[in-house]
Amino acid sequence: MTRRHTRTEIDAILDERDREGLTYDELAERTGVAKSTLSWWSWRRRREGGERKGGRRTAHFAEVVTTPERVRDGKGIELTTASGLELRVPPGFDEETLARVLGLLTRGC
Repeated sequence: MTRRHTRTEIDAILDERDREGLTYDELAERTGVAKSTLSWWSWRRRREGGERKGGRRTAHFAEVVTTPERVRDGKGIELTTASGLELRVPPGFDEETLARVLGLLTRGC
């Protein structure tokens, strides 16, 4: 039976391809994931969008976890991206402004 990989695992594998400039054949041999699977996921990431890096498109995903206690205690939300960008959203933030800022960040502006 073929092992199913999570989206996070596939993204990490494809990020490795981007960083090291590997072909799908090389990456398949290194990871044990079928070349067809890798190329399909790469196609899907391009279709979903994302910013271009080194001529290739990469998709970025972030999981935002907060607790009711954190919001209730007036601590707001803090988010740090993989690239080190830090975003702090204070309690009582303007949702429209936050949506605009996040929209700019996802477009790479």
